[in-house]
Amino acid sequence: MSRFMFVALLLLAPVNVMVFAQDESESNKSDQELSLDALKICVDPLLLAGVAVNHQNREFRLAAVEKLTDTALLVRIAINDADYRVRFAALEKINDQKLLADVAMAGRALPINPGHPLADDEELDIPSEALSDASIGADAVRRMTDQALILKVARSDAWWFARREAVSKLIDEAILASFARKDADKRIRRAAVYRLIHLPEDGCLSAVGEDRIRAVSMPLWVATNIFTAIDLDGARQQAIDHRASDLARSALKAMDLKVAAKRARDQALVEITLYAAPLSGRYAKTLFLSAGSDVRYPKVAIDGIITISLPSGCVFIDWFANARSLPPRIPEAAYLTGAGAPFEEDIEDALAVELVQALSRLLGKTAMPQLAEKCSDALIREAAACEMKLCPWEKRRFLE
Repeated sequence: MSRFMFVALLLLAPVNVMVFAQDESESNKSDQELSLDALKICVDPLLLAGVAVNHQNREFRLAAVEKLTDTALLVRIAINDADYRVRFAALEKINDQKLLADVAMAGRALPINPGHPLADDEELDIPSEALSDASIGADAVRRMTDQALILKVARSDAWWFARREAVSKLIDEAILASFARKDADKRIRRAAVYRLIHLPEDGCLSAVGEDRIRAVSMPLWVATNIFTAIDLDGARQQAIDHRASDLARSALKAMDLKVAAKRARDQALVEITLYAAPLSGRYAKTLFLSAGSDVRYPKVAIDGIITISLPSGCVFIDWFANARSLPPRIPEAAYLTGAGAPFEEDIEDALAVELVQALSRLLGKTAMPQLAEKCSDALIREAAACEMKLCPWEKRRFLE
């Protein structure tokens, strides 16, 4: 009897194995049939977590992430998932500021080879997974509002994408000035410069700080406000005042504005220029450029740009080529950052590029060849050549 049962078991064994394999196949098939529709109505947190972390199909992981509520797991996915879209979907569900900072700082920058200087736009062969780290870090910073945590990211060793985004959200002028002067990465220094210039009007600059800026940089402060605080019509009315005209006439020889003012071919603009000249001292040519930057007189603006250059320590004044859209924080940035190499070079470069781009929008690209060829300032010539989209060998003749 026992021998008969043994033989029977041997005969039935393959059937059992076949049945088990069939059951496993049916189970796999049913998992696939569950598909996205079933997953979208699933409420089992363990099942959702398993799919979000382990499923090979990105669409399944995305669907699971949409239903996840476990913040710690969402952070893990935002940092580690192989697909950027899944990472971003997880990131969008994270609101805790500290966790967002953790995501931003999770991707570490690749070491920089001292023998291979970085291009301005980081045009290097970056592994795709590293680029995903960089991008998700910047996306995390964009969702942050806590200044202390934003500063922590800016000072971390995260990818420069995330650090630059963090610097662009800082509002403390002293901290920004420190980044602008001292950071080892010129892209971060430049981001700090731009942020200083474009800080919102409701920033945290105190009245005492504003008074100090006015005292240190009075001519520049006057120049900043002469055409922004006063509308053109109002300025024209003020220019009619005889005392202003007398002051202007007495300054004509020293300023040598007579020839330049005539180019405006508009008496009101001439009067504005002459009215501003005694107030601005040696910035008179730049103020003339402000008056001449009216879209009706493009040649005046070009001639003014060609005439002026960047005086040492006063790199901000060239912005007056488009004075009516002048960022109000330029003199504040000038005061707070000072003028020290290598920072001065960075800020000159940044402002020259933005100046030329503003002129290109105002006057059209046809003005660029004249700037690139005749401007006395090398930075503006280079920026104009770049705006012309020239090949390197074509740019060379403008930069010699």
